Formats: sequence, structure tokens, C-alpha cells
Amino acid sequence: MQLSDNSFLKYYIMRKTIYTIITVLLLAAGVWAAPQPSLLSVGSSGFTIKNGTVFSVKGLVLSPSSDVTITNNSINFSGTAVTNGSDQSISLAYTFTSPLSSYSGLVGIQYSVGELNGNTESDLQIAYNPLSSGGSFVVSSSSNTGSAGSYYVSNTLNSVNLGVVTALPTVSAPVATTNAATSITSSGAILNGSVNANGSSTTVTFEYGITTSYGTIVTADESLVTGSSATSVSKAITGLTANTIYHYRVVGENTGGTTNGQDQTFTTGTTTLTESFYEQITLPFAPTDDVDMSSSTLAPTMNLVSVNGSYPSKGYKVTLIKSGTITLFASSNEITTSHFAFLVSTSYDASLSSKKYFKVGNGTTATLTPGTYYIVLFTDNMYGKFKLNITFAALPNITSISPTSGTTAGGTTVTITGTDFTNATAVKFGSTAATSFTVNSDTQITATSPASTSGTVHITVTTAGGTSATGSADQFTYEDTPTAITNAATSITSSGATLNGTINAKGASTTVTFEYGLTTSYGTTVTADQSPVTGSTTTLVSKAITGLAAGTTYHYRVVGANANETTNGDDMTFTTLKLPSVTTQAVSSISTNSAVANGNITDLGQPNPTAYGFCWSTSPNPTTDNSKIDKGSISEAGAFSATLTGLETHTKYYVRAYSINEAGTSYGEQVSFSTKGIIANVILYEIKDIESTSAIGKCSITDFGFPNATAYGICWSTSPNPTMFNSKIHNLGAPTTIGFFYASLTELEPNTVYYARVYAANAEGIAYSYEISFKTTQSNPVITWSNPSDISYGTALNDLQLNATSTVEGTFEYTPAAGTKLNVGDAQELSVTFTPNDLAKNKIVNKTVQINVRKAVPVITWENPKDIVNGTALSDLQLNAVANIEGTFVYNPIAGTVMNTGDLQELTVQFSPADTEHYSATSDTVKINVVIKTGIDPEKQNSISIYPNPTTDKFYITGIEDQTTIRISSLNGKLISEKKVANHEAISVQNLPAGTYLIGITNKEAMTCYKLVKK
Repeated sequence: MQLSDNSFLKYYIMRKTIYTIITVLLLAAGVWAAPQPSLLSVGSSGFTIKNGTVFSVKGLVLSPSSDVTITNNSINFSGTAVTNGSDQSISLAYTFTSPLSSYSGLVGIQYSVGELNGNTESDLQIAYNPLSSGGSFVVSSSSNTGSAGSYYVSNTLNSVNLGVVTALPTVSAPVATTNAATSITSSGAILNGSVNANGSSTTVTFEYGITTSYGTIVTADESLVTGSSATSVSKAITGLTANTIYHYRVVGENTGGTTNGQDQTFTTGTTTLTESFYEQITLPFAPTDDVDMSSSTLAPTMNLVSVNGSYPSKGYKVTLIKSGTITLFASSNEITTSHFAFLVSTSYDASLSSKKYFKVGNGTTATLTPGTYYIVLFTDNMYGKFKLNITFAALPNITSISPTSGTTAGGTTVTITGTDFTNATAVKFGSTAATSFTVNSDTQITATSPASTSGTVHITVTTAGGTSATGSADQFTYEDTPTAITNAATSITSSGATLNGTINAKGASTTVTFEYGLTTSYGTTVTADQSPVTGSTTTLVSKAITGLAAGTTYHYRVVGANANETTNGDDMTFTTLKLPSVTTQAVSSISTNSAVANGNITDLGQPNPTAYGFCWSTSPNPTTDNSKIDKGSISEAGAFSATLTGLETHTKYYVRAYSINEAGTSYGEQVSFSTKGIIANVILYEIKDIESTSAIGKCSITDFGFPNATAYGICWSTSPNPTMFNSKIHNLGAPTTIGFFYASLTELEPNTVYYARVYAANAEGIAYSYEISFKTTQSNPVITWSNPSDISYGTALNDLQLNATSTVEGTFEYTPAAGTKLNVGDAQELSVTFTPNDLAKNKIVNKTVQINVRKAVPVITWENPKDIVNGTALSDLQLNAVANIEGTFVYNPIAGTVMNTGDLQELTVQFSPADTEHYSATSDTVKINVVIKTGIDPEKQNSISIYPNPTTDKFYITGIEDQTTIRISSLNGKLISEKKVANHEAISVQNLPAGTYLIGITNKEAMTCYKLVKK
């Protein structure tokens, strides 16, 4: 039965006299892909059965054809027993295939206990699964369920009833009727219909298209429709093609189902054209055969009568003077190409009865013979503007070909001459396309003939204008070629062979050659001894070749060439003879009288070896004439070995592997070995006197071996099983005495586990003792730290004092710490604690040094005072020293002293600090110049200049009056000379020694002094 998604059915499970209500609620939730079964459960409402619903019964097989009955009162399932071992998860189902719109009655499952196949009735599980789209299950409250949520039926009954329907609501599908279309134009119409919703909200649409498949769906203006009476519905549609039949129908859909109205049709309209509508065109146009009609405005300003529902813009009357193909294209920025239509007819009225071609959209192509044609462009939008292009392609024509024949194998280059070849798309020899072709010009094509059977064919050329007509001028004849068969090579040696073949010349003189080489590209060509061959029967041909590489596969073939064609025989191969390749490997498992020889055949040669093995001797380069082991023939390359027996002790032997085939005997390089003697014997008793970097081993040697040992001692490593070669050793040289000896182990790492063994080596090998392991002690790092130099009070400790170093990496912690300022005092203690980075190997150590802290010297700041004029008493303008700490100053000379004239006179101060515990007394000295008082105007003084200064022999004075008195004195005031000079007069000092002098310039009893430097 088929119901709406919101309908419900109520069922009951009847077990003996007890009825249990089982409910499954189906909720509409969109399309549900691959639903999983939902279990019937106890509840107060029913569930909906939809088309495709599946009932599953665990433990039974349901056969829809025989086990399911649907009556007025029940839907019954009868089960068939199955065999499935211990699996108790049999899922058996039946799908309702017919939609049931309504059902009222009992749904029951009939079965017998025997049909449960060993399962108990408590294992019987009933599941309900709607396979139709449109919902999911919500299971309401349940009882009597298993741990997985499955519903189980109680025992003993032979039927399970799924319930009785009560108060089942019914929803009917709508009634839909398609009515006639109205308001039909060349591009549109109004679709009409009526729908009765049958009391359920109904969606109404129209489907339309040019077939009964429709393709376009639109919603009716009146959708959604409700109520229980017929409602008129409609929809106006546009964008239709003129003069076209359209199918349409109305569709109504509600929860009761979907109803399609009956199919109806309508046809869009047409108009009639006149001869004057057309413009005159003659094709082809030279030289491009292309015409652009863009000068015409294709959308008229007036309303045209509809032609088949479209509006023609303009027509063209075409006079075609040459056979060919015309192609029509239109372009527009306003209307899409799907709204164009081209009509090519033989009548000016553009009737469909006279049409040659009609196509919607661009690209109409018409192949026409000379005559008159009418072309019309239609559009369903009268306001669109178009550009129309008419392209003409003439039919190609072949006038001659050269050559006119070729071989059946193809590959002949043929030159085709004619007209209208431009843009050729195909060249054929008969019905077969040319292997390749090139359009050289509008009048010439070069083509390569394909393979074919013998006979004559027509060559044709195809362009956009069509395919050329055939005639005698385009005939091409295929001719036979000679046959060539490659035969097996003979007389094969390591460097040569005889090549053989068979040729049928097919009646034409044929040159015969053989091609041969390492690949199918060959590379070498030789002429057969029997060349050339004539006649029409087969001829045996051959050629002996030399200079080949041994053991090499060669390709070869016979080639026959006549005037028409060359025929290649099939490729064949042969392989030249070659010696086998064998190598001799190191001898193994050497004892006092035997050894295992090893070899490898790396190349079997050609053909395979008939014998291989080893030969040996006490003399170099043994052969198979010496002692040997022959292992017989071999067919696979690879390694091999054999045991050599009966050898002498302590004897040197030479052995070679060998291999023999038809090409000869190959030997591997000789390998020498010596049979074994006796190795020495040593013992390690103990490791003692273990320190952080050294230890002593107590050892003994009990047998020198034979020959005598050449070295013995002890070896050690941090890894087990130390050897002479991968460990540290203490080599004591060749032993001379059997007995005890001691060996030192040095350069050890602290706190590290070592492994030690005694060794003794002779020509037979190295003997090792049993291994003893031991662990070194931790080391005491060596700290280097000298007593620092004395420091002054107030100096913070830094890396000039805290500068200890260690023999290993680690961290230093100082006391006092860096930055500490110590009091004044001698032999003050500085200490450091050193923590190594590697505490496993090193111990934490301490060290102490002493330092003297002296009193600090105060810092006096006192700059040289400015020059003073003679007669000026000293004051705090000159006596102004300051210190960085508190204290008292005593000056010499004291304040109030009047100093004599002179430069660089000393002023001294004695400073006594207030803090005498930490600071000592100090003094400082500055220099002062006492100059002569002058009466010169400062402005004049500033204008006086002495130059050059320094000088070597003379100087000049500017800015003075004539007859100005100058005095030249030493720095201590001793007069050297005095004279009157004029402004800018040269004054000689050539006779003065180098040094600094005072130049006094007197003007009106006032004098100004200047310094002059004589070089």
C-alpha cells in the first residue's frame, strides 16, 4: 500500500492472548540513501508501509513467490528452513513491490519451530525497513528487547502478527488536466490547465519542449493549490523558436502522489516575404571568397510580420557561378546564437517546401551547384542587431598527378596539380587516406601514398567546398614489389657467419643485399653473391661475413630492390661463439690439509660449457694438467665451490677456476693461499691498580704457536671483544719466554667501563684470551688559579681576579661572588667550587687563593688655571681643586700670594682624606701663566697678527702703527733684542736658535706679549 509520509498505521503483535503494541515512527527528512533496518518497538501509534518497504525476519527464509500472501485481512510470510551453522544473524526479507494506498487488517508472519534451524524462538527478530525515499525512523519507547535494541517475540507460537490497523488516514493524489495553450506568438504562448488538490496542498508545474520528453519545467502562477475542487492554472512562456511544434502538460504533486496531465501541442507562427526583400550577391568573391554583410542593420525599426514566429532582418539572393560550399555565421552582442535561424531555399518566398537547408544557430553549411539561392536570417528578437558573414569555398578539381604509379607498400610521393586546394582537409587514394599530405599552394598538393593492393585507384582532394570529382587525370596505379625471405645463418664462428635468404624478383631485375648489425637498425650492408636476381621464381642467396665480435647476437635480413620498390625480409638473429668468463674468488675454510676453492662463472659463453671446476698447484698458474676437480657441464652462470683435499700443512698453493666450451678453455685469475699451522695461547688473569686513566693487566703466554708469535700484548676498548685493530694496545713485540708478564693500560677515560684481552699473533692468526671488564675511577680535575694582583679599595671583584681554569669543562662558583667590594686588608681569601659537566667521570673540586686590598688613592680634579696679569693675588679662581671623597686641601702657594711674571709656574695641593681607613693622602700640581699687564686697546690687540708662526728665518707683524717698539725675550723674561718697526716690516730671527720666544709689542707705554716659535 502507498501512503503519505505523515500517515500512520497502527499494528499489534499478538502472542497467545497477550497483545503488545509495536510502533515505528517515520519522519519525513528528505531523500534517505541506503537506509538501515529499524526495529518494531512498543508504543502507542502505528507506522506507514510505503512502496519498497522491506520486512526482515531473523531465522527464516522468505520467498516472495510462495511464502507471502496478501489478503483482505492480513499480509502473511511463511518461512523456509536454511542451513547456516552457528550464525544466528540470518536476515530474511520481502519487499512490497506494489504501492498500497490504504490497508486495514492483520500483518502476520507464519512459521514452524522446525524452520528456525536450531535457533530458539527468542532469537526471532522482526525488523522494518522503508526502502522508499523520504524519511528516517525514530524508535519510541520499547519493552521486551535484547541488549542490542532488537525486538524479540516470546516462545511457543507459530505466528507473529505485526498488528491491526486502526484509524488509518488516507491521502489521494491530485487530479491534473492539460488545457489548450493561448496567446501563441512566434516566440511565446500561455500554457493552461486545471488541478484538483484533493484536500492536500499541491505543487503545480508545466513541462514543455519540442518532444514528449519536454526538457523545461516552469511553476504555475497559481501554485500551491489547495481545496477539493478544480482550480484553473496557467504560465506564460517566452523564448520559443518560430514555426515550431511544442509539446506541454500540467503536473500536480502532493503527499498522495504525482499526477501528469495529458500531452498537448501548439505551433509558433510565420510570415511571408517578397522578392524585393533580398539583396543581390554573386559568389565566389575574388580573391578571398568571403563577404561581410555587417553594413546592414539587421533589426528593422518597423514591426515585421512574423515568419514562423520569427522576425527576418534581411534576405540575400545569391547567384552561384561555381560549385562549392557556402557557410553562414551571424554574431550579435544582444542575442545569443541559439536564437538565430538560417533558411536556404530555391524560392524567394522562403517556404519550407523549397528549402535546401534550415538550421538554428551558427554554422549552417550548404554544398551547392551553380544556380540561384535565397538566404534568410531569422531571430526571435526583433530588436537585436547582427553582423552576417557568408563564406564560400569552391569545389577542388584535379588536373594531373605525378608520378602516376607506385608500389603496393605505399610511401610514394605524389604531386597533385589542380585548382581550389587551399585549406584541403583530406587526400585519399581510392578509399584510403594518404599517409600524409602538404598543401603547397591553391594549385598543388604533395601527398604520400598509403599501402594498397595492386591496381588503379582515383586520388581525391577534400576541402570545405567538397570532394573533387574523379576522372582519368587523377588515376594512380599500384605495382607489385619483389618478395624477400630471410633464412637461418650458417657456418657461425666466433668472428663470422654466412647469411642466407630467398628472393623472387617478380620478373624485374632485383638487387639483393643483406643488412646486419647489433640492433634492428642494422648499420652494415653487403651485396649477396648472387645479386642481381631475375625471373619469377625463388632464388637462394647468401653472403659470408667476418670481423664479428665473439659471443654477440646479430640482427640481419635480406633486402630485394627493383625499379618499383624495395622489399625487406623478416629480421632474424644469430649469436657468434664465445669463450666462457670465469673468476677465481678467495679460498675459504682453510685447514692444515684442506681448503674450499670458490669461483664464479660470469658468462657461459657460446655455447654452454661442457666442463668447469678448479685446478691447483704449488707453482703459479696451474692448468687442467695439474691437480683438478671437474664439476661437469653447466647451463646457468653463477658462483660455485669445491673442497681441495690432500694438501700439505703450512704450504703455499695456487688455485684457478676454469670453464671449457667449444670455443676453448677459460681460466680465472690465480689465487694463492697457505694451509694452516698452530696459533699461540694466552691468558688474562686480572686487571689491577685501576686508576682514573690507567690500569695494569696480569697476563701470561703458554704457547708461542707455529710459526712463533711475532707480537703479543694487551688490547682494550669501551666495547666488548677488543682486537689489535679496533682498540688501543700495548704491544710488547715478539715473545721470547713462556710465562707471566704485565702490561700497562693507559690513556683511559675516568669512571668508564673497559674490556681487555691479551693477544699473541703469528703467521696463522691472532690468539685472544678471555675478556675481563673493569671500570676506572673518577678523576680530580686540575684547577689553575694564582693569587690575584693587589686591588684598591672600592674595586668590585671581576674576571681579572676570578679567573680560575680547569682541565675539563664545567662551571665555577666563586666566594665572594663577582661584583663584591672587599675591605682594605692583606691575604683575604677567595675560594671557588668547580662542578664538571661530566660528573660521571669527574669529581667536584675546590680551590682557594689570597688577595691584598690596598687603600684607594683619592681622585683629584684640578685643571690648569687661566692666565693671570702680574700683580693678581691667587684666589679660589685658581685654587679650586676637588676630590671624589671628603677631605681637606692645602695649597702652595697659598691664597693671596702675588706671583712673579712667568709662564708654566707650578701650583701644588696636598689632599688629606677624612676616611683614612680606606683612602690614602695624595697631591696634585697644575701650571699657570702670569703675564705683564698691557694698556693696548683690546680691539687693536685683536687686530695684531704675527706670521708666519712658527717661522724659520723671519716674521711679520700687521695691525700696528709705524715706529712701534717690539721686544724679543726668552720665556724666562731675558731680553734678546729691542727695535722699532713699521707695519708689515720683515723682522729677522735667522740667528736665533730654535725654540719659543716672547714678542712684546709696546704702544703708548702699554705692552702686549705674543709667543713665537722658531724652527
